[in-house]
Amino acid sequence: MGSMMLSNNWTVQAGIHSGTDMAPWYKGAIPTGMLGLRWVADSNKDSVYTVLNAINNAKFRYFELDGQPFGHDNFNYIVSTWQHKFNDTWQTRTEGYFMWERDAVVGGTPSIGSVQPYGSGGGIGATIPGMSHAFGLVNFTVCKLSDRDLLTFRNEWYHDQTGFRTGFAGNYGSTTVCYSHNINSFMQVRPEIGWYRNFDRAAFDNGTRKDMVMVGADFTYHF
Repeated sequence: MGSMMLSNNWTVQAGIHSGTDMAPWYKGAIPTGMLGLRWVADSNKDSVYTVLNAINNAKFRYFELDGQPFGHDNFNYIVSTWQHKFNDTWQTRTEGYFMWERDAVVGGTPSIGSVQPYGSGGGIGATIPGMSHAFGLVNFTVCKLSDRDLLTFRNEWYHDQTGFRTGFAGNYGSTTVCYSHNINSFMQVRPEIGWYRNFDRAAFDNGTRKDMVMVGADFTYHF
């Protein structure tokens, strides 16, 4: 990828890669282009960054792996993000995205493993003929509580037209609150709680519930 700063306000980018989440030596790899454009305000408190992350034939990559039918997503997508800094305490980022794929499969890139105990695995899903689309909006609003502590609010609306991304078509919404604490300059802990819902059908807990609450945490060590 090459980036060129045209001025203090404008930057352009162009590049080529091997497809969405695919290394060049992967069986499903395909030459894929990308283009980016970024604008930053003179105040440095606003920016808009738009990237066509992947552009090729947008056709799902079908092949065999270990003698079993397999494949990999090859969706094309464009993302645009607006970032705004209110002050030294509050800032926000709002992102809109649109993706498309031809002859996709239900649930996207498959897992060949067992469906037990968590409902993942089971191999490749059914083919969805023609073009599938997914699009959404997501916002992150961050509050700086101290030099070591952040509070992040995340809200998203997402439409999966055919279920090629999630396995269950419909409109999704989610709300998440995350607390980040930097123990020191190289260790961070982040607990969070989130609520997720498919407003059209049961899409969680193996298709038995419309929504779920998830509590989690992660630890990051910088080196």
